[in-house]
Amino acid sequence: MERKGYETESYHVAGNDMLCDFYNEFIQDPNFQRRMKCYVETVDSHPDSKSQIDAMAEIPLKYKFYYNTLGTAKIRSPNYKEAYLERKVHSMQSRDSVIEKLREYVIQAGIPQDKAIAICPLRLLREVIKVSRIQKWENYIGTILSSSLTLKSSWKLSSYM
Repeated sequence: MERKGYETESYHVAGNDMLCDFYNEFIQDPNFQRRMKCYVETVDSHPDSKSQIDAMAEIPLKYKFYYNTLGTAKIRSPNYKEAYLERKVHSMQSRDSVIEKLREYVIQAGIPQDKAIAICPLRLLREVIKVSRIQKWENYIGTILSSSLTLKSSWKLSSYM
């Protein structure tokens, strides 16, 4: 059996019709939302086959990345829309960047690195406020946010995958 130039016979030889059905459905449909839905539903209903699905070179990395980064619930909630998934990943990376900058600030203020790494984000924010003067804190946060937003505004996941 051959679809769009890709050989699916190897999945039949392995005795796994589910993989062949997934592969054919995924490759035939160019629509991102339907492909993402196909990927999520197949992996969720056959978690033991996830490694075999992820090993398929024809499945673009972005589908695997979104699934591994966001999980099923966050992918399903916007009806598998790529723009929403991209924004969600972007906001997660921005948040992580700000948290990392706050950790660096707390370490510079004298809190041991191992303690700073173990602090949860809300407590980390309280520690930063505690060790700094209000004016210095406002300037520091303003700098972090403006540089983070400038760097992140040009980032697009689709350009890397």
